[in-house]
Amino acid sequence: MTFRQECNSALSMTSAELRQYTGSLRQLASVRALRLDDGPEGGQRASLMSTGSGLDMWVLPDRSMDIGPLSWQGMPLAWQHPNGFVPPSRHSPLQDAGTGIERVLSGFLVTCGYDSVRHSSTGAPLHGSHTLTPARITRQLEDWDHATPALICEGEWTCAHLSRNAYRVQRRIVAPVGGNGFSLQDRIENIGHASAPFDTLYHLNLGFPAVQGDMSLTIGSETLTLDALQDPLGSGHEPSVRCFSGAGAESLVTRFRRAAVDGWPALDMSLTSFCDELPWLQVWMDPRPGHRILALEPASSERNEQGGSRSPGRLAPGECKTLRLQVTFGSP
Repeated sequence: MTFRQECNSALSMTSAELRQYTGSLRQLASVRALRLDDGPEGGQRASLMSTGSGLDMWVLPDRSMDIGPLSWQGMPLAWQHPNGFVPPSRHSPLQDAGTGIERVLSGFLVTCGYDSVRHSSTGAPLHGSHTLTPARITRQLEDWDHATPALICEGEWTCAHLSRNAYRVQRRIVAPVGGNGFSLQDRIENIGHASAPFDTLYHLNLGFPAVQGDMSLTIGSETLTLDALQDPLGSGHEPSVRCFSGAGAESLVTRFRRAAVDGWPALDMSLTSFCDELPWLQVWMDPRPGHRILALEPASSERNEQGGSRSPGRLAPGECKTLRLQVTFGSP
């Protein structure tokens, strides 16, 4: 069963029937290419995907096609950094003693890798060298003619060094029209002439108003307490990290639920990762005032006691890895 079929859809008419009621089907759902025009974010490209049923998100081609702002039925969910969405021209992963990513970690999704993630013992910067690599958009459209109409955004980018590692990444994001979620698929290829390290982690970042009140997080069959994030004043709690294994399962479903609070509606979010591709799920919580982040992080490797990766993989020349995520939203 495809993700288009799995994702709930509010459509009850065919596209031919809908055309009888609209001047343009884009008034119902669309993906539109825009360019930001002000402040430090000025000049960057954005692909605005709106499913017509309450899921709205920005795909940012100049930041590795990662997802910036994301809202579900009018409620913003993505955590945003005080610096906003820094462009690649103002980012170096090597600055600040290799912690440059802490100046740009912003939005619903930040992709980390591929030479390293976490703290590296090889001199690579925190979470790798390839964050915020500009992509070339290869296909972007509303596909109304499919049995399950969908918004599609596809692109590719290259991260290469003449004497070191070289990777080509192809990304495809699909959000069913009238649906409550999206799928992401990455194909990472070693285009160099020598074996290259391969480690990756997807940083999915939830912030206020999602992160507050009565919350629960279930990872497979295990429920994780979120007491530190439930404290509205952040009473001295420090960031914490835990890593969970999906070994032996086909997929790992992570479910975040939050009851209605202070006028904000209840939220139910599910993240599905596939264990033959991303066998680990890391959870990072930062409850400090001004932060209050809950990050769900499907990863290709386990976190070790030193805060690095245990047994990261490698790609032979010409070898490819395909990684997939599925995200859905609803009410408990």
